[in-house]
Amino acid sequence: MRTIIIDDEYLAQEGLKMELAEFPEIEIVGQFADVQDFLEQASQLKPDLLFIDIEMPQMSGFDLINAVQADLPGQKPVIVLVTAYAQYAIQAFEASVTDYLLKPVTATRLKKTLARIVPVWQEKMRALIGTDPMTEEAEYASHTKPRQANTLTLHCFGPFTLSLGGKPLGFKWRSKKELELLAYLSCQRGHPVTKDKIADALWPELIAPPIKYRTMLSHTL
Repeated sequence: MRTIIIDDEYLAQEGLKMELAEFPEIEIVGQFADVQDFLEQASQLKPDLLFIDIEMPQMSGFDLINAVQADLPGQKPVIVLVTAYAQYAIQAFEASVTDYLLKPVTATRLKKTLARIVPVWQEKMRALIGTDPMTEEAEYASHTKPRQANTLTLHCFGPFTLSLGGKPLGFKWRSKKELELLAYLSCQRGHPVTKDKIADALWPELIAPPIKYRTMLSHTL
């Protein structure tokens, strides 16, 4: 599902993006802090799913829903409202949104949301195919088939290799540590990694000995 996050708080955007990375059905095609920027690009991005913050300085989430319905009459993306305040729940469902999430959004709650959304989207795609197979089937395929041409694949079993669109990439690694770093970062995809974590994982021999051990050494010397 082509998904867009609209939230004026960058950290809230990134937190939700990190949680969504665990769901293969989701493809993040845009993140916006500015509502007008989103509205200008929405028709080109063709979103299937919108996560919209309710309280934003330029326009409330409810006003944005009305704008989306006016500007994208033929697309009808699935809408999920996100907020830190529970008092908007009744108003949210009166706006006919699919779900209503409270910040911070947890993986467990998000899983329940997507369990409701994905079948709705799949039914929409089936309806599109039924209206005009010659044109809408291509649209359905573009939303559901993996984009193999731009897919970067990392092979960790056997020889360590990279391939793009199924074709091996003939990289020449300058050192084994460079290769180890790429493998480590690929395993941490979607999670922040600090320099200290990288150092501990790849250069454990550089970690300082425990305090008691260092004290014993100083007495011995």
